[in-house]
Amino acid sequence: MKLQERYQLFEIIGKGGNSVVYRALDESLHIEVAIKCIAQAKEHAQKEARCMAKLSHSAIPHIYDAFEEQGIVYIVMEYLQGVSLMEYIQQRAVISQQQLYQWIAQVIDVMGYLHQQRLLYIDMKPQNLMLGKDHRLYVLDFGSVTAFHESVESATRGYAPFEVIQEKRGVVQSDVYAFGRCFYVLYHGSFPTKEAQTKDGLDRFLLTCCQEDIALRFSDFAAVAKAFSLLQRNARRICKSLLFLGIAAVVCFLLGIYSLSKLSVAKQQAYLAAMRKESFEEALLYQPYALEPYKGLMEQGCLKASCSFGFQQVEALALENKAYRHSDIAFYLASQALLLEKEEGVFKAYNYFQYVEEQRKDEKEVIQAMKTILEMLQKDVHGKPLFQQLLQAEKHCAKLKDIQLRFAYQKLLVSLYQQERNHKEAPSKVLALCAIMRKELQEYDEHLAWKEREFLDESEAFAWYEIGYREYEKGNYEEMNKAYAKSVHFMKQISREDRYQRISDMLYSCFYYGVSDEHKASHVSLLQEALYYAQKIEIPEEKAYFLRKIKQEQEFWQ
Repeated sequence: MKLQERYQLFEIIGKGGNSVVYRALDESLHIEVAIKCIAQAKEHAQKEARCMAKLSHSAIPHIYDAFEEQGIVYIVMEYLQGVSLMEYIQQRAVISQQQLYQWIAQVIDVMGYLHQQRLLYIDMKPQNLMLGKDHRLYVLDFGSVTAFHESVESATRGYAPFEVIQEKRGVVQSDVYAFGRCFYVLYHGSFPTKEAQTKDGLDRFLLTCCQEDIALRFSDFAAVAKAFSLLQRNARRICKSLLFLGIAAVVCFLLGIYSLSKLSVAKQQAYLAAMRKESFEEALLYQPYALEPYKGLMEQGCLKASCSFGFQQVEALALENKAYRHSDIAFYLASQALLLEKEEGVFKAYNYFQYVEEQRKDEKEVIQAMKTILEMLQKDVHGKPLFQQLLQAEKHCAKLKDIQLRFAYQKLLVSLYQQERNHKEAPSKVLALCAIMRKELQEYDEHLAWKEREFLDESEAFAWYEIGYREYEKGNYEEMNKAYAKSVHFMKQISREDRYQRISDMLYSCFYYGVSDEHKASHVSLLQEALYYAQKIEIPEEKAYFLRKIKQEQEFWQ
């Protein structure tokens, strides 16, 4: 059978719910390809093709072509040889933990990439992961992929969480859940049960991923990656610690109590030396309940990536050391949780305040003011609309007299409004709050770091982006251009790693959608600017994709 006078079909190499995949030959390019044939849900199939065409990652098959013929949608993709992980584990009784760790690292990387593109994979399972002949892992079948805040059309029971199966909605943590279930099956050969016992660190890691309660899962794949990195490091540390303890036991037996006092002095000296080097994780090995190393780690994380990254790093070590039970560290964790840009910050802050309240009798007014808003938000933060609660919380926030505390709460409210981006008033509320915060920032600039100004730039950039995207969906391209122009202005001020991708993408959209064909030739400067920012993108695959897309458009209109 031949399609488009070009593709010669051979044997079936895969089947899905409403699709069949063939091995085929592209007679024009003389290469083997895989062709996915979808007879039903044509709109969904076309959406899948458009989605895959935008992706550029070494673990995702490249798409070459898509077309419709006699009511069937065909997607022509890169042909990859290998076996699914489900087939792989069925052929082998045992999989080494080292092998499993390699797979987990690869999947964390590709899931993080998808979420950067504001896409949810939804259907993570061993059948959709293929081990290629090159021993690399590939993610297949993008039929269930949805954009952030879109309803979910299909998912696999057993791997998908409650919010996907019952409520037809997906969030970032839904992919975390499916990821955890998928690798638990690969590790144990069965799904986890409510009575599942944790036999090692990998078990704890996977069971945290697939908690039924969204708030108890890792917040996103950045948090998953950090926890996984700690898991690997701890495994190595345990081996070293066992050796060290054995030697230490012999030394103590031989040298007695006098040696122990010397060891204590040596430990204090080692702690101070680590702090001077700003090696804060090393310092915590000697003084796990000291507050200063946690503060140092938070600052390092914020400068290296984001406040969210810094908090995940600090929280993981505080939990590992059980330091969160100490009121000073619990209070610090609670206040830093408010910097998180996601809803779980509310839960985390509230939980840490329990430890503070138990042990700390001073600063009662501050603690109570913070808990009042947290309790109000917590009532409906899980799976229900937040907007009305946020409006009430704004009124409470305005009454706080302490500028730094009020600013922290305003940041929390801005972040939660961003989570409610589907609400028509959410972007305008973000912009209104940012205007208030900018005024206070000028008035109290000595109290607030430059990071706060960057937070405002980023918040306004994404608010205008949301407004522009809504105008694009309505077909109001002139208004889209205005909103995107404002978003680009603020985006240029921030230091997010993905800012160049977003700036380039918005400028391209302004040209492609916002300029009519008869005027495109006189607006190629938009493409030139998009090309300028595309050349600054650091991720090679992303950079290649944007450069190719923009240059094709330039060549057409010049």
